[in-house]
Amino acid sequence: MKVKNTTGRDVSVIANREPGKAAFRIMIPAMSTIEFSDEEWNRVADRTKELVKKGIFIITDEPVTPLTATEICEVLEQHDVKVNHKIGKKKLQKMAKDLGIELEREATEVKEETKES
Repeated sequence: MKVKNTTGRDVSVIANREPGKAAFRIMIPAMSTIEFSDEEWNRVADRTKELVKKGIFIITDEPVTPLTATEICEVLEQHDVKVNHKIGKKKLQKMAKDLGIELEREATEVKEETKES
């Protein structure tokens, strides 16, 4: 995924520290766009939400969810969204994002409900 820093200063973000692991930090220089792996970005995603909301960081290329198109459709249908199963995974992911649906969290709940049945 690509993230742009819109400010005139370098911006650093430190990830939530995991016990027994070294601190993880990203830094995006002023007015620059940096490409991160999904794994790298996911480590700091919680800490960057406000920066994205304020327009300090602009995500120019969204990460792709590890869920399959079928799993995304199942999540959307749980929210009473009518889905065309023939559209692509990226469009389904964008649809979920636009509706405020957190795919990975929702998919976990759907899988747990299926196991209990």
